[in-house]
Amino acid sequence: MPVILHDGRAIDVLDCGAGRATVLLHSSASGARQWQALTAALKDGRRVIAPNLMGYGETSPWQAPPAQTIRDQAAMVLGVLEDIEGPVDLIGHSFGALIALEAATMLGRQAGRLVMHEPNPFALLNRPGHEAAWLEVQSLHQHVKAYGARGDWLGAASRFADFFSGAGTWAAMPENRCAAFAACLPPNLHEWDVVMDPDLKLGRWLALPAPTLLTFARDTAAPLKALAQILADAHPSWRFEEIPRGGHMAPLTRPRVFNALALAFLSDP
Repeated sequence: MPVILHDGRAIDVLDCGAGRATVLLHSSASGARQWQALTAALKDGRRVIAPNLMGYGETSPWQAPPAQTIRDQAAMVLGVLEDIEGPVDLIGHSFGALIALEAATMLGRQAGRLVMHEPNPFALLNRPGHEAAWLEVQSLHQHVKAYGARGDWLGAASRFADFFSGAGTWAAMPENRCAAFAACLPPNLHEWDVVMDPDLKLGRWLALPAPTLLTFARDTAAPLKALAQILADAHPSWRFEEIPRGGHMAPLTRPRVFNALALAFLSDP
């Protein structure tokens, strides 16, 4: 994948195909490679742009302090779109979905369609009626921050994997897969500053002009399901689709299902 320079930052980005621009944003502890099947389905009729977010692949890592914000990541994404004049569609998963939401808002009328699977603005859970979900997320946040601060990424990864992929996921992973997963986790130390930021309020995205699809899995973690409901209540114009199974990682575990929903939505008149 080529590396471009923007605002003093290296950005590792897949850029292929021709036509209407479609941006693909990956989840935490992953990378642009997670979109291989969707890229193959899109590139014959679209220009596919799939950057690695901060700290993944050859993209420059975040240098703290200060704390990373949602606008930092979204501005980096917009940096790879400066040569595009027409509409831009965005597809994102988890943390990438949250960044896609912010990037679409910043694009304004240039934003085409937006597809998200379980965005994770966890700060929205800090409200009456969601106390249990908020406490669960706070506990995971503190765990990752504590273990990550001392460089124990295997220790951080065990609870992270079980939360996002289901209980028992870590124990079932072969040793080499555990090591590879943990090696992808350091950028997440800064991503928690984004998703727990109290400035993430529902009103932030009310002016979003893009037609939006949000997918979620029936068997996802309770805090992620609660977030989907909070967003559904706040944005009645969005379309919501439930994936029967596959959990938070459905774009990876059930790619045919998620990709079919995304492609159909992008093709809607």
